[in-house]
Amino acid sequence: MQKSFIVENVEANLDKITCLSEAIIEGINFRLMNARGIWHVNNENDLYNEVEQYIGVPLASLSYCKNRPHALTAFK
Repeated sequence: MQKSFIVENVEANLDKITCLSEAIIEGINFRLMNARGIWHVNNENDLYNEVEQYIGVPLASLSYCKNRPHALTAFK
């Protein structure tokens, strides 16, 4: 059964990757920004793997919480 997690922040580890053009870095930054929000996965390990696969580069950090009323998803 899938669980819902809210990704609050995600950072890419670009230290070991060389030869990235500005366009590629801009695309990675765009995906980092869009990765925040609700993700539906089977477990927490799958969350890390799914986000990393979406970003396309290794992750430096990933902060998340279980789905609940949250500033990123709540409406006033």
